[in-house]
Amino acid sequence: MPQNGFHSLIGAAVARRIWPGRRLWVLGFVVGSMIPDVDVLPLAIMRLSGYWGPGVHRTLTHSVFLIGGILAAAGVAWPRWRGTASFLTAFGLGMIGHVALDLLLWFAGVDLVWPLSERRGWAEVNLWRWVRLPAVAGNPDAIGNELAALEAVAYGLYLGYLRGRAREAGTRRRLVRFIGVVAAACWVLFPCYVVTGLVWSEWKQNVIVYGPSIVLFFPTSFVGTIGLRRELAAR
Repeated sequence: MPQNGFHSLIGAAVARRIWPGRRLWVLGFVVGSMIPDVDVLPLAIMRLSGYWGPGVHRTLTHSVFLIGGILAAAGVAWPRWRGTASFLTAFGLGMIGHVALDLLLWFAGVDLVWPLSERRGWAEVNLWRWVRLPAVAGNPDAIGNELAALEAVAYGLYLGYLRGRAREAGTRRRLVRFIGVVAAACWVLFPCYVVTGLVWSEWKQNVIVYGPSIVLFFPTSFVGTIGLRRELAAR
């Protein structure tokens, strides 16, 4: 089940393998692997305001139309702006990788053809529709809550990876130190999430898991990826 940190980590591993030393390609692919989940920000605002927010997550930012538009823009830019075209191509490919992982490794659907599906009444693509998670210790949300707890593990691993790349390159900056602190916070929070996941409802668990993720873990990963792009792409 790919949390955003796992998307980032897998994206970095793939990009470094395919384009070693090519900074724009690596950066574009990793950022593209991360960016589709930016839709959790408006979703969180809507839910906190009392609106459940269906039709927000895994719609626009996961749509083949948006990805196709980005790749088309890369094609248009290619003759004159090779750097921009390289970044956009890698960015679009990273988004494709993100969507593919969501389809294969997440117990939820992806609206691949939004907004056409909304107008035509088509269902989202969900390969796991047949799965019914059982209750644990009387809590029907327990397994889903424990899967959500892996959000902290995912970001902890990716931020630790970024910090490791920076240390290998001899980079000593406040950003690197801050990334280390946030990574440590991820590992401190993970056992707390495991415990609360057994007894709390999905709503409460999502608030304490995805709140820090939205306001701290994701921004740190995003800024860290851009700020350490040279170290990330280095051979």
